[in-house]
Amino acid sequence: MTDLLVPSAASAAEAALLASVPDGLFIGGKWGPSSTGRTLDVIDPSSGAVIKSIADATPDDAIRALDAAVGAADGWAATAPRVRGEILRRA
Repeated sequence: MTDLLVPSAASAAEAALLASVPDGLFIGGKWGPSSTGRTLDVIDPSSGAVIKSIADATPDDAIRALDAAVGAADGWAATAPRVRGEILRRA
């Protein structure tokens, strides 16, 4: 009987983990959809099931991300090296 509970518990844990994973693009400090609103399905290779749909980034999204990074560069450069290191370690 306990064997039947393990897959259920594992499935619930997996579902909770997947629900916590963002499905958008992180650009300019905010999560959001792609510029087209399109998504890509992430497939579980063991079962072929779709486990998550995520934003399908476009070249326009890449340009927005690059522009946001350029805009943040001066602030990042002005941040003390120790603080930058702590931020990177947490990431």
